[in-house]
Amino acid sequence: MKPLRSVMFLFLLSLGTMAFAQTDPQRTSLNQPAPSEAQKSFTELKALAGTWKGQVTMNPPMPEMADSNVEVSLRITSRGNALVHEM
Repeated sequence: MKPLRSVMFLFLLSLGTMAFAQTDPQRTSLNQPAPSEAQKSFTELKALAGTWKGQVTMNPPMPEMADSNVEVSLRITSRGNALVHEM
């Protein structure tokens, strides 16, 4: 009788372990909300990361700035949560 108790105890213990070890993939995907419009826009802005060069135009016109070039760099920081803009 004692071996039967030990086997039953181990069986019940393993059932509890298996029940807690399994995850429901459908349940985890349902808990995530759809991305907002702001999140979609920020994802599009992240695609602009890099260095950009171009000519400067001023309004009103400034003669000392005529035919000047500017370099702008955009980089993603803070684990993808921020976009840094440098001129």
